[in-house]
Amino acid sequence: TAVEPVMRAYDAREMILTSLKLDVDGKPIALTGKERIALIGASPPKSLATAKLMKDSETIDTRSIFLSTLRELIANEPVRTPVWVDYRAEDFSIEVGSKAWDAEVAKYDAVIWVGQGEVDNKAVASAKRVIDANEIASKQIVPTLTSDRMPNVEGSGSLQAIYTGVIPVVYKAQRTLLYSLLESIALAFVLIAGVMAMLLNPGRMPWSWAKPANLFDGAMAGLVAMIPNVFPVLLVFGVMCHLGIAIDIGTMMTASVAMGVAVDDTIHFLSWFRENLDRGLSRVDAVIETYRRVGPAMTQTTIVGGLGLFVFALSTFTPTQRFGTLMLMMLAAALVGDLILLPALLAGPLGRWFKPRPRAPESSEENADRDAHEEVAESESISDDEMVERLRAQSTSDVSIHQHDGIPRLKVHFPPESVNDEPRRLKKGK
Repeated sequence: TAVEPVMRAYDAREMILTSLKLDVDGKPIALTGKERIALIGASPPKSLATAKLMKDSETIDTRSIFLSTLRELIANEPVRTPVWVDYRAEDFSIEVGSKAWDAEVAKYDAVIWVGQGEVDNKAVASAKRVIDANEIASKQIVPTLTSDRMPNVEGSGSLQAIYTGVIPVVYKAQRTLLYSLLESIALAFVLIAGVMAMLLNPGRMPWSWAKPANLFDGAMAGLVAMIPNVFPVLLVFGVMCHLGIAIDIGTMMTASVAMGVAVDDTIHFLSWFRENLDRGLSRVDAVIETYRRVGPAMTQTTIVGGLGLFVFALSTFTPTQRFGTLMLMMLAAALVGDLILLPALLAGPLGRWFKPRPRAPESSEENADRDAHEEVAESESISDDEMVERLRAQSTSDVSIHQHDGIPRLKVHFPPESVNDEPRRLKKGK
């Protein structure tokens, strides 16, 4: 913030005065008003009223604020007017490190290093007192609470600034949301990846599913399936950071919401993809068939959900406006990830982790039903003459007993006279 460089300038002034009130042996002395101070490493800054304190429309120039404030503070102290020396300037004639330079520096009671970077030891070799202003400006300040719950600032000088009001509350809320955003995204990623690994396990419950090979294949398939889910978050926030767009409360809330919405379409696509793999299709054919099946539905749901959330963009509250706009962008990016990136992953080398499930063993009743269906289908496919010949061959008895899996079953045949009754059968066929 703009307050911190001002406070560090006050700390620098306090350190300069404290140093001047001690002699070479460290004994306290009184200021006479004749003390001379040299600030080496920078040209004289402008006053706070005329200095350029902003680098751009959103970034403050902390160095400019610090130097301008320090200049005004020292000018009001009972010392001689400070001298600012920028020995890197083109019009500077004295060579640094020469006898003339060392003699000139030795005239001052205190030398303040205000240049960028570390202290130039060659430039301050003959100084009586050396104070590094950059070290003061960049020192860490830690806000804390005392034992009686009063605010305190560790590392600060005698002058401290305690922020109160709406601004620190909003600032703290933004930082809390930012940390909770990272935690929620990490937790959502782990939970969704775990569910994906369970769903994409090629084994069947309970024993085949728990095999180490199936668990490993399911885990790898779950990680691959998470790529299109994090794709919209990485794309949108990456573009925002590249363009220098600030992240506020409204934008922080969109990441977890977008991941939760995007995973629905991913599960929808993968469910049908697994179904097609179980039917015996190859990965490429399964992707094509799944694309035809779920592509229109995913597109329609994204359009409906995106336009529904885009209504928030009409709000007069800026964070809500950004939330609505970003949700539409993230849902569009999620659709691209599910309809373009996910099929490419499934059809590519990473798709080898998605394996079909083995067929479940059929019970005796299921086998009997399947045989009955096959007999009906076969009877419907043969001609009337072939059916008559089969019935004549089976006319030796009215009822026969067949064994199937050790269970006796009765099979009823047509009577012989009904088989020889060709005119009536032909009439029924007509």
